[in-house]
Amino acid sequence: MRFMLTLLLILTPSVAVAQSAAEILQKVDSVASSAADFSAKIELTTKEASGKETSRDILVWQKGDHKRMLKVTSPPRLKGVGLLATDEDQFYLYLPSFGRVRRVAGQRRGQPFLSSNFTQDDMVRIGYAKRFSPKLKSQDKDSWTLTLTPKKPDDEPYSSLTLKVRKADHVVSLVEFYKGTKLARRLTATDVKVVQKTPLAHKIVAEDLEAKSTSTAVLSDVKTDTGLKDDFFSKRYLKRKK
Repeated sequence: MRFMLTLLLILTPSVAVAQSAAEILQKVDSVASSAADFSAKIELTTKEASGKETSRDILVWQKGDHKRMLKVTSPPRLKGVGLLATDEDQFYLYLPSFGRVRRVAGQRRGQPFLSSNFTQDDMVRIGYAKRFSPKLKSQDKDSWTLTLTPKKPDDEPYSSLTLKVRKADHVVSLVEFYKGTKLARRLTATDVKVVQKTPLAHKIVAEDLEAKSTSTAVLSDVKTDTGLKDDFFSKRYLKRKK
């Protein structure tokens, strides 16, 4: 019996690690959607390599683990542009100038959002576990580092992701996006504040490593548990001017 137990321990360490990584990622997702609902203002500023800066103001609403909507409030020429996510596999883009809602799925989720270094997927993605399989890459006393591979590679804009997760609260502090073995983009999340028991990063910087440009999203006026209704997250509300 002792021999059998020893043999099992030798043969199954990778399973234990995989379970640990899966548990970490599930906790990351549950923390990201721990509030019943959430709303905030976002100031999105992009600085190009030339030094040119552009700024957009955005409102964001979220409910549960898969409903999220964003609307641009300024500049005037972009006012009303919006994104709506109602599940993990697709979302909708509304462009007022065309007057219609367009479905976005698959690799098209990796398109830039309003010429920034954030992708459309970055802006509406709440969780990771449904789309990615995790593996524990390393850890230290403060964080875990996970490697994520897509469950449906043909539907994802990147071949793999690396996540750095804070042990203190399971907030993601770093995401790196790879195309093959090449690091293409990086998100860094800082200024974590607890809003009614929910830890939220209030500053996220997106870097395009090839273009050498950065976009910074700063959250303000954050509110949780405000009683948002399910029907708020609909194409009808996405098209509303206010």
